[in-house]
Amino acid sequence: FGWLFLTLVFNPHIIVVDKNGNIPLSESGRYHKNNLINILKEREGYPELYAVHRLDKETSGVVLIAREKKIATLLGQQFVKHIPEKHYNAILVGEMKEKQVLVDLPLKKKPKDIAMVKIRQIVDHSGKPSKTMFFSKRTANGLTLARIRTFSGRTHQIRCHAEYIGYPILGDKLYGQSDSFFVKVLNKEQESIFPPFGKIERQLLHAVSLKFIHPVTEREMTIQSDFDKQLPQIQAITDLTKG
Repeated sequence: FGWLFLTLVFNPHIIVVDKNGNIPLSESGRYHKNNLINILKEREGYPELYAVHRLDKETSGVVLIAREKKIATLLGQQFVKHIPEKHYNAILVGEMKEKQVLVDLPLKKKPKDIAMVKIRQIVDHSGKPSKTMFFSKRTANGLTLARIRTFSGRTHQIRCHAEYIGYPILGDKLYGQSDSFFVKVLNKEQESIFPPFGKIERQLLHAVSLKFIHPVTEREMTIQSDFDKQLPQIQAITDLTKG
């Protein structure tokens, strides 16, 4: 995998990493060893590490990791209570006319009897409360640069809510696409082509900032990451992020 991440903060209790968009955070499926937690352990010599919140494999940006189990528990309690403030940037397909859109709709996993892809989440009133705010920052060439704030931490929350409002994330192979498209790309039977923007290797979603309370010092900390460095060099996106 090479060096796919940058350690932003290190102390005896926590590590904050700027994760690239092509590495899973922790063990899952075929990624038994090639994940951020295991690579940090092996290359940096950490005896134990605990991820305290989630980022999808293709989502880049700031990740908070605990160095001890008791610290992970304390930080986990903050996330359960929605104390941390999380902001993301994303490139959305379509030009948002609204300056901001609040999606306050519950999510649940798609029923197994109708699911071709079992990991897909859907908006459903029997699901878990989920709240996402989308802010349109710039529009150009059929795309929107959006700042996003989440008020809950459901699986695929941003991606599912973005699809629901009609502005899926560019490069997302699951949301905004058919299940058959996702399966074909997953099985390498088809390339991830997103007309008219061409081949997009990963979903263009980036965790730009995370504000939380340090579990030992009890001081508020804000960690930030540069979104522009993670973008593929295509003209439509470059136009969005300039100025």
